[in-house]
Amino acid sequence: MLQGEALFTSTCNHQFHFDCIIKSVQSQNNECPLCRLKMDSLINIVTPVVPPTPVVMEVEIPMEDPVDEDRTRTLSEVRASRIVSSPRLIETKTTLEVGGVVSTEEKDIYGLLTLRAPASSDGENAILRVPLDLVCIVDRSGSMNGNKMSLVKQTLSYIVTQLESTDRLSIVSFNDTAYPVSGLMMMNEQGKQTLENRIHSHEKLNPSGSTSIGRGLKMGIDVLNKRQTKNSLSSIFLLTDGQDIEVISYTDIMSAIPPSTTCHTYGFGSDHRVSVLSQIAEIGSGTFTYIDELKSVGDSLSHTLGSLFSCIAQNIEVKIELENGYSVAKVHSTFPTSAIPSSCVTIKIHDLNEDEKRNLVFEIHVPTVNEEDAENTQIGTASVKYIDPSSQKMLSSELTPLRLIRSNVIDDKTLLEVNYDLDVQRNRINAAKGMKEAVAYVEQRSMDQATAVLQAVIDKINASVSSQDTLCQSLIEDLNTSIKKFEHDKQKFMAYMTNMSMQQCSERGTYTSPHFSSSNAYITSSNRAQRANFQNYSS
Repeated sequence: MLQGEALFTSTCNHQFHFDCIIKSVQSQNNECPLCRLKMDSLINIVTPVVPPTPVVMEVEIPMEDPVDEDRTRTLSEVRASRIVSSPRLIETKTTLEVGGVVSTEEKDIYGLLTLRAPASSDGENAILRVPLDLVCIVDRSGSMNGNKMSLVKQTLSYIVTQLESTDRLSIVSFNDTAYPVSGLMMMNEQGKQTLENRIHSHEKLNPSGSTSIGRGLKMGIDVLNKRQTKNSLSSIFLLTDGQDIEVISYTDIMSAIPPSTTCHTYGFGSDHRVSVLSQIAEIGSGTFTYIDELKSVGDSLSHTLGSLFSCIAQNIEVKIELENGYSVAKVHSTFPTSAIPSSCVTIKIHDLNEDEKRNLVFEIHVPTVNEEDAENTQIGTASVKYIDPSSQKMLSSELTPLRLIRSNVIDDKTLLEVNYDLDVQRNRINAAKGMKEAVAYVEQRSMDQATAVLQAVIDKINASVSSQDTLCQSLIEDLNTSIKKFEHDKQKFMAYMTNMSMQQCSERGTYTSPHFSSSNAYITSSNRAQRANFQNYSS
């Protein structure tokens, strides 16, 4: 044996150069070259034992309470008969940026299609509300300890009180694993009592451990996918104050969400990732709400509950068809849109609630026309069809014309003035885009760029013809507040901007901090009623 070389003595007391014996073992010669005794200790050194990957035990989802199909069928028939006798259909209205374009001119102009849902019907709403399957996915990690979990439990209890006997509710809790506190339980008297007891006593709603949003979300979606019976409406509420402990593709998880199901997310505290929760909500056609104060947890979830209780249309398909060389050049919307440019464009909207409006802003390419074609002022039509969620009937609106005057000379100067209502909606869209762009700059650690973007939006609104409109003034005020009050708090800046951007894009309100007012335009009577109910309940 050479002096100074590292030696290895086996359990059989034979000595070898360490490098030599290592090479021998690495070549899968796992025995002593002299006496053939297995060298287990050396095998473990050369090929370290990798601890097994922890196996996450899949917890079986409890059996669901079956839907009361007889009662649901009866409600559907009543609703269908009322639609026939006194229809309350979605109204449509079209507006163009200007009333006329010189026939020899080729340009792009803005167009606007407004959908207006019927107002709430106080007495009918409680009786004929569409039955709901709701899954609440609740973070119970260690950071939820204390007042956070107490307020969440109080809100869950409130949700139980507001559901009807035809509704079903499931609660899923998660920390580093997910657990079904209940399957889909029918919210009759017995179901409410059982679930209320679990909310306040179940060990899986006691805070501990880390956070795995992905596992909680997957289990919540599984609850809905494994249903044997279904209510017409289904939705998910996801509430968390933290970040995922693992890298997960939320797109993959959300791809399994059942059709016609919305997913609403709620983030509070300084640790949650705004980009993750807003991404989940966008894919799930839902809303993201930033809860800036613990006491607002109940306000936030009850607000969304009010929206679900007033859904009057699902799977909405808007069609814009243009004629004689006119085409849709661009659609300023986050809703899924068919290929553009095209003379026929379809825009799909997930759902619409009572009292809500959707203002779809788009751009039309206006070609030159000859004298003969200039006589026809109708350049196209717009139409809407959708599913009534209670009766499951397909309803359609009448065709709404888009009209534009074409002439060699336009003497009436009012036809060339920018339409006020359309300009308001253009300002809304520009503000929402600016907010989203500002968030992207903050994520790149460039707050100066973010505030410059918002200031440019403010200047543009101030210079517009509709600058004095109530919504435009609220947008200006909110953008100024964001710059002055939160430019040194990046987490809050991103959370508020994301929250408001999504509300302005979808024209659907959620709970918003008292610091801001622009989304108040989207609060419906059902939202107000639920928030008032919760305040009475909590006090």
